Amino acid sequence: MEKKVLTPEELQSLREIERKQSDLMFKLGQLEYQRVILKNDVQFLENENLRLGKLLTEKYGEGKISLETGEITIE
Repeated sequence: MEKKVLTPEELQSLREIERKQSDLMFKLGQLEYQRVILKNDVQFLENENLRLGKLLTEKYGEGKISLETGEITIE
C-alpha cells in the first residue's frame, strides 16, 4: 500500500476546517441551551400572568386594567 503525505498547507487547511466545524457545533449547543432556558422563562412568565390575572379577577371581577394608572374598568 502506497502512502502519500499532504502538503503542510493542505494539512493546515483541513485542520482549520475541522476547528471551525467544532466551534460551530459548540456554538449550536450553546444556542440550544439558551433556547431551552428562554422557553422555560417564557412559560414561567405566562404562568405568572395567568396566576396574577386569576387573583385580580377574583378580587376585582372581570375588567380591563390600565397599566399606566392602575385603574380597573369593570365590564
